[in-house]
Amino acid sequence: MRLGQVIGRITLSVYEPTFQGGRFLVVLPLSRKQIEGEPLKPLAQGNSLVVYDNLGAGAGKYY
Repeated sequence: MRLGQVIGRITLSVYEPTFQGGRFLVVLPLSRKQIEGEPLKPLAQGNSLVVYDNLGAGAGKYY
């Protein structure tokens, strides 16, 4: 399991019934130091993750 901060949402252009009730989020993975309180620093391009969420996380929340 990895912890991260939600930094955005993704909108699908085509409806897919398999994913009903959830959403796709862009997540910034956190390092151990950041979890312990070190300030968040932007990662290099391409290091964010796209995750499927059916629990209700939102922008700015930790996931």
